[in-house]
Amino acid sequence: MNEYEWGHAQVSYPDWRGTAQLDKRMGASVYDLTGIDQEEWMIIGLDFGAGESGTFNPHVIAVRKSEWPPTELSEIRAVDIQIHNGIDPFELLLKITHMLDMRFRISSVKDSTITITEHLDEPPQE
Repeated sequence: MNEYEWGHAQVSYPDWRGTAQLDKRMGASVYDLTGIDQEEWMIIGLDFGAGESGTFNPHVIAVRKSEWPPTELSEIRAVDIQIHNGIDPFELLLKITHMLDMRFRISSVKDSTITITEHLDEPPQE
Protein backbone atom coordinates (compact mmCIF):
# COMPACT_ATOMS: atom_id res chain seq x y z
CA MET A 1 0.00 0.00 0.00
CA ASN A 2 1.33 3.44 -0.91
CA GLU A 3 0.51 5.96 1.80
CA TYR A 4 0.30 9.61 0.84
CA GLU A 5 -0.88 12.85 2.36
CA TRP A 6 -4.24 13.93 0.94
CA GLY A 7 -4.09 17.69 0.67
CA HIS A 8 -4.88 20.51 -1.71
CA ALA A 9 -5.80 19.87 -5.33
CA GLN A 10 -2.78 19.53 -7.62
CA VAL A 11 -2.17 19.54 -11.36
CA SER A 12 1.06 19.38 -13.34
CA TYR A 13 0.95 23.01 -14.45
CA PRO A 14 -1.22 25.10 -12.11
CA ASP A 15 -2.08 27.93 -14.49
CA TRP A 16 -5.15 28.70 -12.37
CA ARG A 17 -5.41 28.33 -8.59
CA GLY A 18 -8.33 28.77 -6.28
CA THR A 19 -10.73 27.66 -3.64
CA ALA A 20 -14.12 25.99 -3.48
CA GLN A 21 -16.87 25.66 -0.90
CA LEU A 22 -20.00 23.53 -1.03
CA ASP A 23 -23.25 23.84 0.90
CA LYS A 24 -24.87 20.40 0.68
CA ARG A 25 -28.44 19.93 -0.41
CA MET A 26 -30.86 18.87 2.33
CA GLY A 27 -31.92 15.28 1.87
CA ALA A 28 -29.17 14.48 -0.63
CA SER A 29 -27.08 11.57 0.58
CA VAL A 30 -23.56 11.18 -0.78
CA TYR A 31 -23.69 7.70 0.78
CA ASP A 32 -26.72 6.66 -1.29
CA LEU A 33 -25.36 8.21 -4.48
CA THR A 34 -21.95 6.53 -4.17
CA GLY A 35 -23.06 3.24 -2.62
CA ILE A 36 -20.84 3.75 0.44
CA ASP A 37 -22.19 2.00 3.57
CA GLN A 38 -23.06 4.77 6.05
CA GLU A 39 -23.09 2.25 8.91
CA GLU A 40 -19.42 1.37 8.24
CA TRP A 41 -17.90 4.62 6.93
CA MET A 42 -17.68 8.33 7.81
CA ILE A 43 -17.01 10.29 4.61
CA ILE A 44 -14.67 13.19 5.40
CA GLY A 45 -13.60 14.23 1.89
CA LEU A 46 -14.66 14.37 -1.77
CA ASP A 47 -12.17 14.14 -4.62
CA PHE A 48 -13.21 15.02 -8.19
CA GLY A 49 -11.17 15.43 -11.33
CA ALA A 50 -11.25 15.79 -15.09
CA GLY A 51 -8.88 16.19 -17.98
CA GLU A 52 -8.81 16.59 -21.73
CA SER A 53 -10.09 13.03 -22.13
CA GLY A 54 -13.09 13.54 -19.80
CA THR A 55 -13.96 13.09 -16.16
CA PHE A 56 -12.24 10.75 -13.71
CA ASN A 57 -14.12 8.46 -11.36
CA PRO A 58 -15.02 10.32 -8.18
CA HIS A 59 -13.31 9.34 -4.94
CA VAL A 60 -14.43 9.71 -1.35
CA ILE A 61 -12.05 9.96 1.56
CA ALA A 62 -13.44 8.01 4.51
CA VAL A 63 -12.71 6.70 7.98
CA ARG A 64 -14.19 3.53 9.40
CA LYS A 65 -16.85 4.43 11.98
CA SER A 66 -15.19 1.99 14.37
CA GLU A 67 -12.17 4.35 14.27
CA TRP A 68 -14.19 7.59 14.47
CA PRO A 69 -13.57 10.01 16.04
CA PRO A 70 -9.79 9.76 15.88
CA THR A 71 -7.91 10.51 19.08
CA GLU A 72 -6.04 13.33 17.34
CA LEU A 73 -7.78 15.45 14.69
CA SER A 74 -4.51 17.03 13.54
CA GLU A 75 -3.62 13.79 11.70
CA ILE A 76 -6.36 11.49 10.46
CA ARG A 77 -5.66 8.09 8.94
CA ALA A 78 -8.23 7.56 6.19
CA VAL A 79 -8.89 5.54 3.05
CA ASP A 80 -9.40 6.70 -0.53
CA ILE A 81 -12.39 4.88 -2.06
CA GLN A 82 -12.74 5.17 -5.84
CA ILE A 83 -16.39 5.02 -6.91
CA HIS A 84 -17.04 2.65 -9.81
CA ASN A 85 -20.83 2.84 -10.05
CA GLY A 86 -20.77 4.88 -13.27
CA ILE A 87 -21.85 8.18 -11.74
CA ASP A 88 -20.26 11.19 -13.40
CA PRO A 89 -18.43 13.33 -10.82
CA PHE A 90 -20.18 16.50 -11.97
CA GLU A 91 -23.56 14.79 -11.84
CA LEU A 92 -22.73 13.71 -8.28
CA LEU A 93 -21.74 17.30 -7.42
CA LEU A 94 -25.02 18.65 -8.80
CA LYS A 95 -27.06 16.09 -6.87
CA ILE A 96 -25.46 16.87 -3.51
CA THR A 97 -25.16 20.65 -3.92
CA HIS A 98 -27.42 23.37 -2.59
CA MET A 99 -24.79 26.03 -3.36
CA LEU A 100 -21.32 25.68 -4.85
CA ASP A 101 -18.80 28.51 -5.08
CA MET A 102 -15.55 27.96 -7.00
CA ARG A 103 -13.09 30.77 -7.60
CA PHE A 104 -9.94 30.46 -9.69
CA ARG A 105 -7.35 33.09 -10.53
CA ILE A 106 -4.31 32.97 -12.76
CA SER A 107 -1.24 31.96 -10.78
CA SER A 108 0.60 35.23 -11.38
CA VAL A 109 -2.00 37.03 -9.20
CA LYS A 110 -2.59 34.22 -6.68
CA ASP A 111 -1.67 36.38 -3.66
CA SER A 112 -3.10 39.69 -4.91
CA THR A 113 -6.16 41.46 -3.54
CA ILE A 114 -8.63 41.74 -6.40
CA THR A 115 -11.20 44.55 -6.14
CA ILE A 116 -14.17 44.38 -8.52
CA THR A 117 -14.90 47.89 -9.86
CA GLU A 118 -17.63 47.18 -12.41
CA HIS A 119 -20.18 44.50 -13.39
CA LEU A 120 -20.73 43.74 -17.10
CA ASP A 121 -22.53 41.13 -19.22
CA GLU A 122 -21.18 39.47 -22.35
CA PRO A 123 -22.90 39.85 -24.71
CA PRO A 124 -24.33 43.07 -23.23
CA GLN A 125 -27.83 42.70 -21.75
CA GLU A 126 -30.50 45.37 -21.40
